[in-house]
Amino acid sequence: MKKSGFRLGIYVFKDAEVIDYAAPYGVFSVARRLDPELDVFLVADSLRPVQTQAGLTVVPNYSFAEEPDMDAFLIPGGFGTRQDNA
Repeated sequence: MKKSGFRLGIYVFKDAEVIDYAAPYGVFSVARRLDPELDVFLVADSLRPVQTQAGLTVVPNYSFAEEPDMDAFLIPGGFGTRQDNA
């Protein structure tokens, strides 16, 4: 069943850059004060805690297996997204 309001899923993965997922999460959290139907949440490969950049560990709200309703999906930068230029 589709939930109401705009829903942003943010992918968290090993070594994801903290500012790249935390800043959009924070912006949506503040915007929710004006529109309570906005929703933002973390999505990962599983529901296990994920160690992101600098050792910050977060717990996702959903796994991909749960197929959460999303209107948009944000993939942050991070070590795992960079190509080796060696």
